Amino acid sequence: MFIKIIVAITVLGVMMTMTKSALFHMKAVGRWDRGHAYKFSYALSLTMTVFVLKILIAPIERFLRPQKDVTPDLPDEDAGEEPVKSLYEQAMPWVLLITFTTLEMGMATFSSLGLLYGAPTSIFIVFKASKAVFMALLSVLLLGRHLNRAQWTSLLVISTALLLATVAEGKGGGKKGSHELNLVGPLLLLISELCHAGMLIFQEIAVRRYWPNALQLLSWSATFGVVLTGMAMYKSTTIWVVLPDGAHRPFDDPLDVLYMCSTNAVLAFTLFLNISTHLSSDIAHIVILKHISALARSLCDALKLILMWLLGKFFYFAAILPVLAEAWHPGILGSWLMIPAIFAVVWGMLMFKNGVYVPVRYVKCSDGKWRFQEFEVEKSEIEQAEEDEAVCLDDPFFMDAFRSKKLKKAAQRAFMKVNAKRLLKGKDDQPSLINRIRSLGNK
Repeated sequence: MFIKIIVAITVLGVMMTMTKSALFHMKAVGRWDRGHAYKFSYALSLTMTVFVLKILIAPIERFLRPQKDVTPDLPDEDAGEEPVKSLYEQAMPWVLLITFTTLEMGMATFSSLGLLYGAPTSIFIVFKASKAVFMALLSVLLLGRHLNRAQWTSLLVISTALLLATVAEGKGGGKKGSHELNLVGPLLLLISELCHAGMLIFQEIAVRRYWPNALQLLSWSATFGVVLTGMAMYKSTTIWVVLPDGAHRPFDDPLDVLYMCSTNAVLAFTLFLNISTHLSSDIAHIVILKHISALARSLCDALKLILMWLLGKFFYFAAILPVLAEAWHPGILGSWLMIPAIFAVVWGMLMFKNGVYVPVRYVKCSDGKWRFQEFEVEKSEIEQAEEDEAVCLDDPFFMDAFRSKKLKKAAQRAFMKVNAKRLLKGKDDQPSLINRIRSLGNK
């Protein structure tokens, strides 16, 4: 199941990133340049469309839910009276919602601006890995998580690899043949990933502590996002952008988006593909926060990095899909530096995941054959118990989602069977787990 989740996130992430990069490098005839084509750059309209579609998720999910699963809110005799929530407990769900929605809007805006300011697709891909660095720092500051020396070292390795990638692929923004570094685009992408990391951390807190229904959280977040984006779009009507040939257009124009799509079918298809994959990716990301942390989820970016860089170079040498193709930069400080940069990012993420300096080793197995094996730091009994508690069915997060006594008892019985099998196999001999199963049986 975990492998399927990782594959789904990776595929959706690759499609979303590549279609967004292609979208902001494509040109079409619009309303403002007297029949001349210009680049698509309406980030606010794109963000508004995604937010509006997210609002519809919760109502659609409720409408499509089978009627037999909808049970009345019956009083639970064993539960007693529910405690009265304080003002802090009532306000925190909405404070978190407003916070990570604002960060999500900042993430989308800065990433679009980074592409507009000339950051190539390769840099856009590599800097996605910087999110893991920011998330690790925020996890320590906001969630109180502990990192060992190998994990801190892995952050240094990843940061070094990002600088190496900037040198290797960060040429652009000038005339043809220019080899000057363009740092504006990468800087905007770093700010975007900082916002993205903060969004994921606050989203994880909201999903695990305050919002049992993740899709409902997504819809309410989008409602606030529509308000923020609408205000930004209204303000942008007074801002005019100078086109390369001297013409002017407004900073954002929803009607021009439709007009450009009508004159360029490829752009229309790319826009549709980006919106659909963005929506699917957001749904998958927020739902799996019940099972894995936001930091663990961000490690999928290593797989995206390798796949997308290889695709960009393949498109260049095959002379297809020019909006996604990335030219090979020759020289000592050229594209070949991306190869050790990719290896360093992947190695650094494995170091962070496993908490050791050498996460993969070539060892001789018991059958006499040599194989690559993954090594990780040994976990204490407390840390292992915390992992087991994170996804067990009698966790308060999951039990609050079941309002029916019948469903609660069924979930408890399923939990008892699963953990009884683990005890028989010798995989879990924690006294606390045994006592919990006995207490559930007494109920």
